[in-house]
Amino acid sequence: MERPNERNYYPHTTTAQSTRVDLDSWRWFAAEKLNKHVSCSYIEAQWVIELEGRRLAASGSFDSALHAAYAMARALAALETVVV
Repeated sequence: MERPNERNYYPHTTTAQSTRVDLDSWRWFAAEKLNKHVSCSYIEAQWVIELEGRRLAASGSFDSALHAAYAMARALAALETVVV
């Protein structure tokens, strides 16, 4: 199996806003990983992040996949709270 490039492991943020979003997504990931709700795999040069068996994101960069998965998880949670 091909090893991912190490530079994809670490975020390169430049503004306070992007740093906050980055910290929020890493905290979300850590909490979900601790509770065994989230899994990540490196498949065919793509990082795949799943939450409770549902694929949320896939990207060549782990950081990009993490941010996309976090955004998708928040969007799905918001939809679940909408009362029709």
